Amino acid sequence: MSKSRFRVSRRNRAVIGGLIIALGSIYALAVSYNIPRAELLWFLVGSALVLLAAMLAALCLVLAVKALGMMWRKLLSGSKSQDRDRD
Repeated sequence: MSKSRFRVSRRNRAVIGGLIIALGSIYALAVSYNIPRAELLWFLVGSALVLLAAMLAALCLVLAVKALGMMWRKLLSGSKSQDRDRD
């Protein structure tokens, strides 16, 4: 097995390669359909904003689920300690 000259993990290389292919595809579509650069720029900005909004929504959902789990564990541990005090 050969070592990579650059110390980049396989997953990161795959992501970078996918981004390069995606950008190349968008450029090829823009050239073939004669899409103005300003319109293409707004399309890319809009796509990036949608991706950012999806990532933020996922982060908020994960944080909410984690917070509910922590509250649930505190509630259960609190009720167990109250049960011990009653005995």
